[in-house]
Amino acid sequence: MACSYMRTFFWLTIFYALASAKLDAAKADKLHNYITRPDLQAPKWNISIYDRENLAPGYWFMSPYEHINQKSPGKGWIGPHIYDDEGELIWSGAELFGHMSAMDFKVSKFRDRTVLSMIRPEVREVVLLDDAFQIIEDVPIEGLNMHDLNFIDDGNHALVITRGVVNASEELSKVTGLETGNCEANFHGILELDTTTWEPIWNWTSYDHIGFDDTSFQYGPAPARCKHEWDFLHANAVDKCPDGDILFSARHTDTIYKISKLNGSIVWRLGGHKKKNDFEFDARNVNFSRQHDVRCRFQNATHTVITLMDNAKGEDPQRPTSAHSRGLQISLDTVDMTATLISHHDHPDLGYTDRRGSYQVLSNKNVFMGWSERSLHSEHAPHGRMLMQARMLPEWLGSYRSYKFPFVGRPLQAPDVLAHAFTTVENSTIMNVYVSWNGATEVGSWNLYRTDARGRAGATSLIARKVRSGFETEIAFDGYAKFVIVEALGKDGGVLENGRSRVFATLPAMDMLTAEVAAEELWLQQITEGVRHGRQRLDYQSTGIAFVGGFVLCKLLGLVAWWICRTMRRSSRSRTPWHLLAKGYRPLNEKEEEIGVEFRECESGCSSPS
Repeated sequence: MACSYMRTFFWLTIFYALASAKLDAAKADKLHNYITRPDLQAPKWNISIYDRENLAPGYWFMSPYEHINQKSPGKGWIGPHIYDDEGELIWSGAELFGHMSAMDFKVSKFRDRTVLSMIRPEVREVVLLDDAFQIIEDVPIEGLNMHDLNFIDDGNHALVITRGVVNASEELSKVTGLETGNCEANFHGILELDTTTWEPIWNWTSYDHIGFDDTSFQYGPAPARCKHEWDFLHANAVDKCPDGDILFSARHTDTIYKISKLNGSIVWRLGGHKKKNDFEFDARNVNFSRQHDVRCRFQNATHTVITLMDNAKGEDPQRPTSAHSRGLQISLDTVDMTATLISHHDHPDLGYTDRRGSYQVLSNKNVFMGWSERSLHSEHAPHGRMLMQARMLPEWLGSYRSYKFPFVGRPLQAPDVLAHAFTTVENSTIMNVYVSWNGATEVGSWNLYRTDARGRAGATSLIARKVRSGFETEIAFDGYAKFVIVEALGKDGGVLENGRSRVFATLPAMDMLTAEVAAEELWLQQITEGVRHGRQRLDYQSTGIAFVGGFVLCKLLGLVAWWICRTMRRSSRSRTPWHLLAKGYRPLNEKEEEIGVEFRECESGCSSPS
């Protein structure tokens, strides 16, 4: 029986190992693997472009994650990423941020400069990077919610959402159906921050303004909901209108609130329960639910134009409010209190985004929609026609929001290089040189040079030039270079700042000795001799001194070695072999003699020796 169990365990182990290997191989096919940066495993894309000419210029910004509430470091695909519109990686911040998720990663205006901004949810920090991908601000904010980081007023202020867990009063709690006691719930708030000091200049909490009767997120009995931070509101977006008032989106109330900046009161509600909705919707399907990324786009004395992601369906049992998720642009007549649909941008699959998402208006008025699951995003003409769509191949990944921005990356670190030589069946040599430069957007081509170990100018010559081909470019040539340097050229042909790599020693093939290798060694010798020219007399003197000194030293070492060997021979003549010592034998001293021992049987009455 035991043997049977062992056999079963053995085969199960083998099966699991094979299945895991197959799964890892399947995952690997959906990820980029770079020879120069094996720590990065950027997700690949499936892209469909329908009208390239009308696409807005720019790069894609997103931050893949596996678990929205990540607690420990993930793999090489987790963290902020930038891609071009062909799905080629431009920059990965996976290593920089320890393979932890980043939320709301995008380009922002921060006071007088353009930066990359994000929220690090696990440490509740706002992080800003410059165009060299150096961290310039790293600001912890107590109670920071991960959903939104919105720079306003030319980047002089920022709006963020905060969590606010409160034990609601018994009177307020009775609305939930709780007969006695207090309902513990998350009443989100808003902070407006001065980005010079990062101190709050305006603080608002929903506790005094939004009640439990607004929510449509009710699951289980009231005591269960009210026991552990009931997320009855789930705020996910905040924006400032030109009149100074604030738009506040709450997913679990299906409502957009306009909040007075003067006294914190609610000016109006859009959506949610019919009894509380302050607007009359027109007949063109304006309704929405479980919405995200609400923004105030235009405002005058009578009208306000907003945009939002209408998820139309959540992960809870509530019925969908539309046939599919979509982006909406809505005009609000704030005099007659009517809401009119201006345009909509439909989900590429006419499906649902159950959670998260984004709506961005681009520089040419196109709309860039982020649909979250598998980082699906699409670009649309202003009135809805889809121009392209792209989704990540790894089905286990998502991205909270996706954006598109023009951007110039100027990394400070030098390019990464790896060179490898191979021998052919004809005993000749070929080389593959790989080069990448994480974050560099301006590279047009690469120059490959042979050089010596120090990379001296007089010992450097051009081997090849190759047009950049994706994040990592391969340069192949017939021949051999023991040491190489790769240099980045801009699209105008000029050498880019920080674009020269360090000297890289080529990884040779085993037992490689070909004509190309011999020629390279001869070239290096000639280069070395050329560098030494003019110092030959000094070199000869140094060589002579070194020769004489070496000769004397060798003679001394020889004498020492002879004396040690002579001493060891003498001592070994009287030494017992090691195998005898190991068996307990002891050598006799010169004065000792062997002692004969006579054994006799002891008859009864023998006494023990005293």
